[in-house]
Order: sequence, then C-alpha cells, then structure tokens
Amino acid sequence: PPIEIQQKIVAILDSFTKLEAELEAELEARRIQYHHYRSAMLDFNAQPDKVTWATIGEVCEVRSGWGFPAAYQGQTDGEYPFYKVSDMNLSGNEVVMSSANNFIDHDAAKKLGAKPAPAGTVIFPKIGAAVATNKKRILSIPSAYDNNVMGLVPGNRMISRFLYFWMQTVNLSEIANDSGAVPSIRKTEMERVRIPVPSLDDQARIVELLDKFDMLVNDLSDGLPAEIKARHQQYEYYRDQLLTFKQAA
Repeated sequence: PPIEIQQKIVAILDSFTKLEAELEAELEARRIQYHHYRSAMLDFNAQPDKVTWATIGEVCEVRSGWGFPAAYQGQTDGEYPFYKVSDMNLSGNEVVMSSANNFIDHDAAKKLGAKPAPAGTVIFPKIGAAVATNKKRILSIPSAYDNNVMGLVPGNRMISRFLYFWMQTVNLSEIANDSGAVPSIRKTEMERVRIPVPSLDDQARIVELLDKFDMLVNDLSDGLPAEIKARHQQYEYYRDQLLTFKQAA
C-alpha cells in the first residue's frame, strides 16, 4: 500500500501492542505485590503466640495416588476425573482443577482400589522432575489421581483454601527424598512437615484477602489474564482486517 497508508496501519497496530505490553507490566507488578502480601500474611514465625503449630499429618490426611493402567485411560466422561500431573497444565486448571483428560466410573474405581479424594483436596506432583515445578492445585469435585500425585485432605481444623495458599510457600524439592534415581516425596515425610494452624476465623480472613489477589493475577475469566487475552484477540482481529488487501487494478 502507499506509504501513508502503511504508516496509519502501523500506528493503529502499535497502539494495540503498547496497550498489551502495559497490561503485561501491570500483571507482573500485581504478581509481585501478591507474593509479597501472601508471604507476609502467612509468616507466623514472627507471632508465635498467635498461632498453634501442628504437623501436616495431624491436620490433614495425606493420600497418595493410585495406579492407572492404560486399559482404563481415555474415557472422556464418568463419575470421577482421574488426574495426571499433566492435567495441572490444562487451561483453566491454574488453581482449581476443573477439566481432565480421563474419567472413571464407580466400578472402575473399585477395581483399581481408588478411593476418590473429596473436593477441597490440595494435590501436587510427588515424583520426578515435576516435583521441582512446585505446582499445587485444588480439587473442585471428588476425584482420583495417579501414583505420581499426592493429595492433602484437610481436616476440621483447616480450611482448604488456607491450606492451598500456605502450600504455595512450601518448596516441594526440599521435602523430596533424592537418594534414589529420581526425587520423590514419601507420605511419612509429608506428614512430618510443620504447618501453622490459626483459628478458623483467621484462616477465613486471610483467604478472603488472598483470594482477591489470586483472582486478579490468575483468573482467566475475570482478572488481568482475561483482559490480556481479550486484548490480544482484539489485536489479531484488527491486524488481519488491516492487512487484508485487494489487488490494485
């Protein structure tokens, strides 16, 4: 196209990319802010008289996963999702597990000896290189997971979301036993990890504040990531429109 038309197209598309860059910078700043407040609110070492401490095994049930033979894989619906570590990477599963690649029914669960964990269970990788990714997720419904995953089922002294947020401060690699061929987290080792146990009211207050930050920086439907995604789609639409030309006569 003529130079003046090229310049106008560039100016329009530059405005889109500038806005997207500003949103990315804002998201990064909010993430830093979120991590700061999360660390501050969950640091109970400075106020030992305001909280009791327990081991994970005293306030949660530590539940390892189950074998998942290939013959039972591939079912796209059923009573229970059967999660693998790779499912933690699915879009929408950044915090709460809402989608799965495999499902099983009640009969299959019984044959596999799987006791689906309840909603609110916090899961994470327990073996191999995936341990170092430090991913933690929350089950949204009763679910099974394979033997590369471990879950913490909160008891009546622990709010699930508080457990999730506190687990964000835990480095799984420091718990893993790497004396074998690959690092792995044993049930007994996880049960011995110490955890602060504030009152349920204090846990709820902390969760309410951190949920606001978490939604802002992680929610793909109602946070900055959603805004960035929408702006990127808008940019691609106008880019395609502006760069579609008819052959001159």
